[in-house]
Amino acid sequence: MNKFIARRSKLGAFTLVELLVVIAIIGILVALLLPAIQAAREAARRDQCVNHLKQLSLGFMNHESTHKFFPSGGWNAFYVGDAQLGTGRQQPGGLTFQILPFIEEQQVFDLTDDGDRLNITTAQTQGSLALQKSAIPVFNCPSRRPAQALLYNGKSTWDPKKRHAPTDGRPHRLRRQ
Repeated sequence: MNKFIARRSKLGAFTLVELLVVIAIIGILVALLLPAIQAAREAARRDQCVNHLKQLSLGFMNHESTHKFFPSGGWNAFYVGDAQLGTGRQQPGGLTFQILPFIEEQQVFDLTDDGDRLNITTAQTQGSLALQKSAIPVFNCPSRRPAQALLYNGKSTWDPKKRHAPTDGRPHRLRRQ
């Protein structure tokens, strides 16, 4: 009877070689799955990028449907949008600022709205800085980089006294000083 018990316990165990073969097979399977997982993640990021482009397109079309014209380019790169100045020639902010309410970013659009249309207040200045520091995810493709604020650190010629565009039909031109 002792020989039978010894033989049975010997048959039920794995040898070290068998264990190493099983671990190697599992490692090969994991190595084959990793590129497939990465490809699926990249496809999801690409789909999100396409979705962002659709949202931007719908934002432009909704702006056109509401105002009967596409958003303007703003006055120039040194001007920040003002929520109280509406759209078109009187809006210093560019097209990306003007479509914010149409791409579900109304709270970012309202950062410069201080209730005082005629004067530049401290609240409006702080709101413009917060607007410039806002990272809006729909403007970035997740395959390239995450949404982050890229601050302009150069010299600005922005003058609050010249923030309104001319209303006599002439295009706005910057005056050199």
